[in-house]
Amino acid sequence: MCQACAYRIPCLVTNVGGLTTTVNDNVNGLVIEAPFAPEVVTARLKNIISNAAEYRTLAIGALEKYARRLYWITTTDEFLASVGPIVAAHQVGQQARATSGNGLPAGY
Repeated sequence: MCQACAYRIPCLVTNVGGLTTTVNDNVNGLVIEAPFAPEVVTARLKNIISNAAEYRTLAIGALEKYARRLYWITTTDEFLASVGPIVAAHQVGQQARATSGNGLPAGY
């Protein structure tokens, strides 16, 4: 799905499992309620195929979703921002242990 969004290709998924965390109905793809009849899928696809403006909206939504959430650099930046305070606190603890001379925090 990440690659499809990167190439502006809307995805068609069911609402089972975690797929709807990536694909939002009528935003960057289509979400079909499970269980579904084949006619439901056919109707949704025909609507998109016959409506260029709607397809374009989904295609732009797919690319935007990729850029905001699915692109690995964005994901890495968010991860580093979330662990940065933890790493900084760990480094402070290491410095405190180093200055005590016995590997324990000062005062021990």
